[in-house]
Amino acid sequence: MNPSSRFPLRAVIAAGIGLILIIAGVFAGPLILSVPQIVRIEPPDGAEAVNPRAPLRIEFSQPVQRDSLIAVVRLDPPVDVQIEVQSNVALVKPVGGLQYGAEYSLTIGAGVRNVLGRASEGTQTVRFRTVPYVAVRDVAPADGAADIPLETLITVEFSAPVVSAEAVAASADDPRRAADLPQPLTLTIGNDSTAVSGIGRWLSPTRFGFFPEGGLRAATTYRVTVRPDLTPDGAARMERSFSWSFTTAAPLLVDTRPFDGESDVATDRPIEIRLHRDVDRSSAGASFRLFGAGGMAVAGTVETFDEGIRFKPAAPLQRGVRYRAVIEPGVSTISGAVLNTKPFEWSFTVIGDLEVRQVEPADGTRDVPTDIPQISVRFNHPVVPLVDVAGTGKLPVAATVDPPVQGVARWIDTSTFVISLTAPLDPSTDYRVRVAAGLTDQTGGVLHNEYVWSFRTIDPAVNLMLPQTDFVSPTEPITITFNQPMDPMSLRSALRVVRSDGALIAGTMAISGTSVIFRPDAPLERGAFYTIIVDAGARSARGKGVLAQTFSSSFRVAPLPALVTTRPEPGDVVSPDYGGLTLIFSTPMDWPTVSQNLVIEPALTDVFTSEYGTEFTIYADLEPETEYRVTVRGAARDSFGVALGRDVTATFRVGPREPSLSLIGPYRAGFYRKVDTVRVPIQWVNMPDVGWRISRLTPEQAAKLILDYEYWRNFSPAANDIVTGGTQSLTGERNKDRVGTIEVGALEPGLYYLELRAQGRVVDQQVMAVSPYALTVKRSADRLFVWAVDLSTGKPVAGLPVRAAGYRYETGLSTPVDLGRTNADGVLEAPFDARDVWTLFVWSSDGDRVQTFTTTDWSSGIDPWSFGFPADYRPQTFAGSLLTDKPIYRPGQ
Repeated sequence: MNPSSRFPLRAVIAAGIGLILIIAGVFAGPLILSVPQIVRIEPPDGAEAVNPRAPLRIEFSQPVQRDSLIAVVRLDPPVDVQIEVQSNVALVKPVGGLQYGAEYSLTIGAGVRNVLGRASEGTQTVRFRTVPYVAVRDVAPADGAADIPLETLITVEFSAPVVSAEAVAASADDPRRAADLPQPLTLTIGNDSTAVSGIGRWLSPTRFGFFPEGGLRAATTYRVTVRPDLTPDGAARMERSFSWSFTTAAPLLVDTRPFDGESDVATDRPIEIRLHRDVDRSSAGASFRLFGAGGMAVAGTVETFDEGIRFKPAAPLQRGVRYRAVIEPGVSTISGAVLNTKPFEWSFTVIGDLEVRQVEPADGTRDVPTDIPQISVRFNHPVVPLVDVAGTGKLPVAATVDPPVQGVARWIDTSTFVISLTAPLDPSTDYRVRVAAGLTDQTGGVLHNEYVWSFRTIDPAVNLMLPQTDFVSPTEPITITFNQPMDPMSLRSALRVVRSDGALIAGTMAISGTSVIFRPDAPLERGAFYTIIVDAGARSARGKGVLAQTFSSSFRVAPLPALVTTRPEPGDVVSPDYGGLTLIFSTPMDWPTVSQNLVIEPALTDVFTSEYGTEFTIYADLEPETEYRVTVRGAARDSFGVALGRDVTATFRVGPREPSLSLIGPYRAGFYRKVDTVRVPIQWVNMPDVGWRISRLTPEQAAKLILDYEYWRNFSPAANDIVTGGTQSLTGERNKDRVGTIEVGALEPGLYYLELRAQGRVVDQQVMAVSPYALTVKRSADRLFVWAVDLSTGKPVAGLPVRAAGYRYETGLSTPVDLGRTNADGVLEAPFDARDVWTLFVWSSDGDRVQTFTTTDWSSGIDPWSFGFPADYRPQTFAGSLLTDKPIYRPGQ
């Protein structure tokens, strides 16, 4: 071979070797040039709720040697461990696991070597706490509980989550996944260790429920055991198993037919007893007894059916007898448990014979109207069958009436017989209705004795007489209404109208139906009294009825018009506040003619009038110290068209206005800005001067004065609390309202009690709050918002200390609470329990001196109800119902 041809081969080999060395350097370089570093430790430092059965995981930056790691890994408290290394990840497995609810530290010291022997240099320690044991927080049914319903769900509530919320939701969406979740509960019966099968479901991360297949058994003691290993991975474990027991109820009956207290039971009806599913039917049948009148046992046979037992009496039961059914003690379940140690009893009544239940009109009724629509009798049982119209003619006639009546007899239902009257009954008549004995009902019952009842129709009586007033028109007819038509001839001789002096009034009489109209031949005398008399013995138009007692009624004819008096009476002196004038006439007047003929001198302005009965009232403002002359001209007429005939005049005088003086502003309290001279607004009339006195108050005194009426009425300041006082002359036109101010001088910020005196007595008083600042308060049930503003500049007041107290009517003012200071915006928001407080007081103090003051009682015009809104500052519990778009929601939805 030519030497020159071998040169390229050697070059290729050399290049390959160089490439291998380069690649080896790339991978081995880090191992040669660096030592192993810890990238991550699980659990991390400070971890809580670490699974004691899970391995500890250490991840390095490069593969490490297991032996070197074993030498430097330490757990404190000391625990034997097994270490597995897979490349750059080491798993530290404590032998037997760590303790639950314990603190540990894991230390990895220096000297962990990589595959080339390079050793780590630093030490790293993490501290963590394992998850505590899970405890049972609650169980249902409770331990030792008895009489537990057989459909009860068994639940156990743990102190901490055992499964995740996502797993609970997933098993609810797909029940097949529920089997993948832990099933920590075992249910057994008594001392039998065999587990009861059933369905277990996690209802929430902490709550597990178990429902036995087919439900619980009756009268059985169950034992429930919760294993300590709640989850296979050890993340949730109890320190020891937990057990409890309960006993189920012993239900015997589902229902009975007839039920307890049932009446009208058919004589051939069997007694059915529906038993609970666990009851042994043969045992129940052997324990059944039926007793009749006098406690005699009823013979019969007992048969079973799917739902219970059935007793068939050997002979029909006796009518109207109350029977007592008994299940004797000793009935057992299918499994042999005794269900009842005492007899179980109920009773029912067999249908009785036919009886009359109700009649119309009722027996013994008097004054029955003659136009009643029907006479009826209702029986206690169906008497006739349901038939069509053609069959009604074959039905029995149940009742007869004496004396006979005109009507149609029919059955309106199977137990009600009616005689529908086609003509009125005779008045003043005793009717007797008879139901004959021997009538039978649809159940075989018999009416053994005849049934008779009676009633009496109305006797003649006056129902109404018109007129009845004291102002009757002289030409008005007299109308008398009776309760039935009357015999005209008898009535003409029995009815008369007599004047109070005994004079008989002539007139004509018109009789129509039940009414009689008497028209006098001449107008009745004005102002005279008249009496209408109907003598006893007046006969009715039908029947033999007569008016039992003489009837009489009186009325008065309206007198001739006259002005009787006035209010105020002529010559009286009244206050300017009297408010008007009332004219009192002898009879109702034609009021427009009174208005047209009324003259008042001097004339009144802003007048309006009203009328009532015989009184005419003029409402107007009366001028003080003025004499008024009131004239009603003779052309004014009464309601019957008769004129007064002459002018009538009355005079009265209005006196001066009473001297008065009062403060202007809110009731009991006023707020004043601190200025050189504080001015108090007042209003007065006919008052020459006013005296004033100002005393210092504490916040507690001010609050009580504002809200406690008795304290306000009886308050008298101490002498050493008086700050200033004085007198000021008042000017103004007599009898005219005046408005002005009292200048009380300079007052330091604080709370004061102002007392005004005039004519030797206290005329008004006020709590004064003097301050350069204003406080605005907003409240809720548990918080207060306060905003402080400088009244001179309108700017917020920062750093203002604020106190608050609540006033309760039962206990007074509460202990003041320091809320803090306002911020740069003049705002303070702080917690404050005001749930049972109606009125709040908020103030700021500099030592013993109050700087500003406010209260929620100063809310007139801005309360919620001023705008039609309901409000209650107390927290309340509300209950309601909610309809959702689906029946079940998962956690987090």
